[in-house]
Amino acid sequence: MEDITLRHTIVRTWEYKRLIIPNEKIDSMTLINYSIIDPSMLCITEFGVSYDTDIDLARRLILEEANSCPHRDEKEDEPWMRVIGHADFAIKLRLYVWVSNVNDLWLARFWLLENIKKRFDREGVEIPFPYRTVVFKKDLPPARREESNSEESA
Repeated sequence: MEDITLRHTIVRTWEYKRLIIPNEKIDSMTLINYSIIDPSMLCITEFGVSYDTDIDLARRLILEEANSCPHRDEKEDEPWMRVIGHADFAIKLRLYVWVSNVNDLWLARFWLLENIKKRFDREGVEIPFPYRTVVFKKDLPPARREESNSEESA
C-alpha cells in the first residue's frame, strides 16, 4: 500500500503499477497482507514427469535441488514433495519450500523451475508433452466390402 486518503487507497502491485481503489470498494473486499505479522511464505511449485519415470528418483532429484536453492529459508522445515495426480500425459508432483518473504518466493520458484529442469535433463528424467498420431485418409487401406449373396448361391 502506498497511500490512504479519505476517498481512495493507492496500492502498488508486484509489477509496480498503482491501483487507485475507492475506499467504499475496499470496505467490501477481502484483502490479503503477505507481511503484516510473519513474512514467511510457502513456495509451491508443480512438475510433471513421464509415466515411465521412477518416482523415487524424481523425488530425490527434486529434493536435492530444493535443498540447494539459495532462496530457501533454512530456519524452516526441510522441503517436501507429494504426488498429487495422474494426468493424461504425466504424473503430477508438487514441491513445497519455505521462503523468508514474497520476493524470495518468486526468486525461489524461478530458480527451482530452471534448476530442476536442468537436473532432469542430466539424469534422463522426461518431462512429458502430449503425443499425437496423425493418420491421413489417403494412407488408410481401402474399406473391406462384403461379398455379395449372389456368390454364395452360385
